[in-house]
Amino acid sequence: LMTDILDFSKERKIKKEVININNLLEEIEKGFSNSLDGIKLFFKKDESVEFIISNHEALRCVISNLIRNAKESIEEHGGKGTIKLDLKKNKEHFIFEVLDTGKGIEGKNIKSIFNPFYTTKTNGTGLGLSIVKKIVETLDGEISVRSKPGKWTKFKIVFPQNIVPLNQSD
Repeated sequence: LMTDILDFSKERKIKKEVININNLLEEIEKGFSNSLDGIKLFFKKDESVEFIISNHEALRCVISNLIRNAKESIEEHGGKGTIKLDLKKNKEHFIFEVLDTGKGIEGKNIKSIFNPFYTTKTNGTGLGLSIVKKIVETLDGEISVRSKPGKWTKFKIVFPQNIVPLNQSD
């Protein structure tokens, strides 16, 4: 808890660099491969997006936190379900969506989930999503959430399209 609080309170610059998004997603998938009993994890990628301008560690932290929360939500909702991570782009943005079939988030809680120290978990610190939001904003992105209680939750992260053309990453 103390480490989370200290990390949250630090104002730090996040250095942007060219990262291979496929390598990052593979790393995240491997990190969760042994801890998802009864939960299916799917990654859907836009094949035209390979290299982006971002920060490897910061993006890994954001996506891993959202997957971890999705996993916990599914576990609290019977233990069997699906987590889908979708990476896509449009003309101006690239978009990460994390959808889970967990317990969902009650409407009254949606507005508060990004507030520091807000939690509905018995063992939670209430810092995870506030840190995620802070990192996303530091990377010039926006995060939003939609949910149907008892059915699903979808987090959507939108970043400016800092995509490196396929042949220009060297």
